[in-house]
Amino acid sequence: MTYSQIDNGIIVKSRIRKPTSPTVSFPDNATDQQYADHGFYLDVLMPDPIFDSATHYLQGFNSVIAGQTVEHTRIVVAYTQQELDDMAQAEADRKDINKTDKLMKALALTVLDELQALGSTTTTVQFRDAIITKYNGIS
Repeated sequence: MTYSQIDNGIIVKSRIRKPTSPTVSFPDNATDQQYADHGFYLDVLMPDPIFDSATHYLQGFNSVIAGQTVEHTRIVVAYTQQELDDMAQAEADRKDINKTDKLMKALALTVLDELQALGSTTTTVQFRDAIITKYNGIS
């Protein structure tokens, strides 16, 4: 459990594990009510709101005093149009890379098959290693 320190109706500090006060000595088994009587209200983390993660995200908390508790609710923020466009482009780029990877693998296997049909003794591993060496040499 954690507590928020309240002073004149304002949340001064949150997420206090063991409230302390210069004017009060709390017993080890202090109750929530004893803490509340001295301005330390129990923190209550509210369930996350329902939102569409494709268009929104969670950022920070909105904290509100509710009786002798402080309710902390996650804030839902909408992505900007630029952020949505950037995410869509990144996803399109990722799909293009996957298509290119598959195409290159198919090309390499086809070339190896043709070389072996022409009598080459190059193994799949040797051919793969040669391709990787060439790839690493491209800048």
